Formats: sequence, structure tokens, C-alpha cells
Amino acid sequence: MTIPILLLLGTLAWGFRKLFIVPSNLAHIPRVSILSLLWSYISKEPESERIQRLFLPLANESGHPIILVWTFGLWIIHVLDFKASDQNSMSFFFPTIPIDRKTALRDRRWVRQLPPQDLIWRLVGRSNLAFTIGETWRKHSKAVTTAFQGPPPIESIVRSSKELFTVLGEGGTFKWNDLTLRVTLDILGDAILGHQFKAVLQPHSPFKYFPRRDVIAKVEDLRARFGQLIREKEKKKGADVISRMLECEDLTIDDVLDNVSVLFVAGHDTAAGALSSLVYYLAKYPTYQNQARDEAKKVIQNSDTLDQEMLTKMPFGLACIQETMRMNNSSNSTLPREADTPMILGEYHIPPKTMMCCVSTFQAFIILKIPGLIIQLITLLDLYLPAVMMINLLSLSHRLD
Repeated sequence: MTIPILLLLGTLAWGFRKLFIVPSNLAHIPRVSILSLLWSYISKEPESERIQRLFLPLANESGHPIILVWTFGLWIIHVLDFKASDQNSMSFFFPTIPIDRKTALRDRRWVRQLPPQDLIWRLVGRSNLAFTIGETWRKHSKAVTTAFQGPPPIESIVRSSKELFTVLGEGGTFKWNDLTLRVTLDILGDAILGHQFKAVLQPHSPFKYFPRRDVIAKVEDLRARFGQLIREKEKKKGADVISRMLECEDLTIDDVLDNVSVLFVAGHDTAAGALSSLVYYLAKYPTYQNQARDEAKKVIQNSDTLDQEMLTKMPFGLACIQETMRMNNSSNSTLPREADTPMILGEYHIPPKTMMCCVSTFQAFIILKIPGLIIQLITLLDLYLPAVMMINLLSLSHRLD
């Protein structure tokens, strides 16, 4: 056997080990079968279904707070239960948790970087809430949190909804996912930028395609449009998020632009997807649709406006929204983060340089305090049951009282 062949075989063996064999320092963590994951990826199984089929059974059967998932050569720890976390590891995902000054100065935890040539960087930039770390992250977090402390954009939602109903008219056949993208763009534009895109009434608006893949090539032009709107807001501020961000002395114009861009990326597809899913389930279950409609009509009556107090009187509608999020979550996990310091999650030691993310679907189960047995049953039977969420809402209401 010649030396080149030996080198080739050695390279192949090294590559196979690097790609498929779990690192020894992570071997103690429960992991999902690579073959099952590989088939899931090849068959293009949706992430939400993959979580339900592969992640949830492992968590339920073994009671593991964390699992290890293979992602084409990367091994990423998925955190399923924050009750297994100490304060230090919680700050890894939620850096707003107070930590001492010395810890903050050596905070080097960071979001896994995408290739620098990716167009996504040209759109959202790097100086924003999503892609910064340490003290810089805390600066952005404080500014964005303050900007969102205003009242919810109910007026924008009502106005955009009326325009949507105008387009729907007396009924017919519509491309619903397209309409949800457009109405979501209008609401976000009004609430964040204080600008009315009129994407519902004007299908050919230059903004209506944000952020579809077929337009991403024009990302620099799109970012320039956002920049222009920000400069206009500098001269005439309003009650929108961007105006409140501009009032923050710690943020530069580029910081504001990056945060506005990333908020649109994060909010547009997720909100449009949630709206599409909600309407799908209400169409699939007309009994729930009628119940939600009757509840809304009883509260709104002949009023042309909507306010926060009215929304609190529609618990079944809120339950339908929460159940939709349980069935088809708009965001299945947080951005993977990598830590260069060790930590403890439950009984497991997590070595440095380990990729981790939080599985949002599981967090919804935990936050809503729904008994695990009920979740297992309705998940297994693929049932849409707003009544389960109603029980949780009533329980939460009693605790608040």
C-alpha cells in the first residue's frame, strides 16, 4: 500500500471521526441518535416536528434537562429545562441576570458567528442586541428594553386589520401567507419605525418583500431605506420604538440601524408565521373559531377601537394563540452560544468551547406550568386544545390576584 493511499485513508478516517464521533468531553451527555437525525435532515423534516419526534421522547423518558444534538459535524447542547441551571449558566442565555463587575469584565460568551461573507451581516449588521456580548450587549439590551416599555401598538394592529379586511372584501380565494407577511410588515413598520408601508393596500410596495430570499440580493438597498427612515425620525420623533431608541445617548445611529434591522428579521417572519398558524387552526376547528369570534364580538360590540382592557376580557382568544404556539412555535430555539468557561447544568459538567442553545418549545411547556402527562398525551394525539391553556390562564389569574 503506497504512502498516498495511506494518507488518503488516514484523512478519511480523521474526517469521519471529526464529523460523526461525539467528542470525549461530551460523551457523558444524553444524545439523540445520529442516524435518526441524519434521516430527519435528509427528509427535510420541519424543525418543530423533529423536536416533537426525537427531542421530546428523550426528555420525557429519561428526564434529562439537557440533550446533545448532532448538526452536520457540530455537537450542540439543547437545554430543555432551566430549573437545572444555576445563576451563572442562566446568565449565559439571559445576560440581564445580575452578575458582579469582575465577572462582567471577563464575559467572553458570544453568539456563534456566521460566515463573514453572508448577506445577513449586510442587512442586520453586528452592533445589535442579537450579535453582541458582555458590556456591549448590556448597553443594547437596556436601550431596546426601554424602547419597548411603551404601550402595545394596538392602534396600529386595528388599522392594519381593517385594511386587511378591506382587501378580503366579501371573501374568495387568497394567498394567506402572502397577506400575513404584508399585514405584519405594516404593523411592525408602524410600531417600530413609525412609518406606514401600506403593504396590504399596495401589493407592489418596495418593502413588501422583506425579508424574502428572492430579494436578499438587494439587501444593501433595503438597509439604506431603513437608514433613510431613521434619519427622518431624528428630525420628527414619535411614539414608536425607533424614536425611543434615538433618545438613548449610548446608541449611535449605526447601533439604532443594526437593532432596527435585526428586530425586523426576528419579528417579521415569526409574527407572520404565528398569524398564519393561528388562522389555520381556527379554520381546521370551526367550533373554536366560532367561540373566539363570539367572545370578541361580545367584548368589542359596536366599538371602532380596541384597548388593553378589552384584550384582557378575551381569555379564549389568548388561549387559542398560546395553543397555536405550542402546536407550531414560530421560533424553536435560541441562537447557539459558545462559552469559554465551564459550567454545571443539573448533574452534568459542560466543558468550555461547547455550543449550546435553548429549545423554545420546551420552555413554553415549562413557563406555562402545564403537567407533563397532559402535554405528552395531547402531543402524542396531535390535539389542538385551547381548553388546556384556559386552565393555565385561570390558574395564573388566581395567583396574580
